[in-house]
Parts: sequence; C-alpha cells; structure tokens
Amino acid sequence: MSRFVHHKKCKGGHAFEEIDHNVYCLGRTDDYFEDEVFLPECKKCPRLLKNNENKIEEYAKEQQCDIARTWVGK
Repeated sequence: MSRFVHHKKCKGGHAFEEIDHNVYCLGRTDDYFEDEVFLPECKKCPRLLKNNENKIEEYAKEQQCDIARTWVGK
C-alpha cells in the first residue's frame, strides 16, 4: 500500500485498487478514540473506502451476473 494524497486537505492515507479498478483510500483515524473514528478531512472524502462500500458491492453483483450469463450462454 502506498500513501495517497488526492486533494489539498488530505494528509495522505493508504491507497489501493479495488475490484472495480478504482483507487480508494483507507483514510486516517483519530488516535484519540478507541473505536474507528476518521479524521474530519476523511469523513466526506469521495475516495474513502467506507464511503464507497455500497458502490463496490453493486459492481461485484453486476460482475457475478455477467459471469453467470456467460456460463449459461445467454
């Protein structure tokens, strides 16, 4: 994983490529809290993985449907 700075407010999170071939960021958490609490700059970030989980799940379902169609021959 590499550091990823994608806008002027970003201090750099850990980036990786997801199954939909887009680069997402794991963000950075606030060390003050024991639970996973993201820094303010990360909470509204369009690249934060947590903000894109539904989009990635939809992509995976679409891909499974496409694969199933090719197996069946439709």
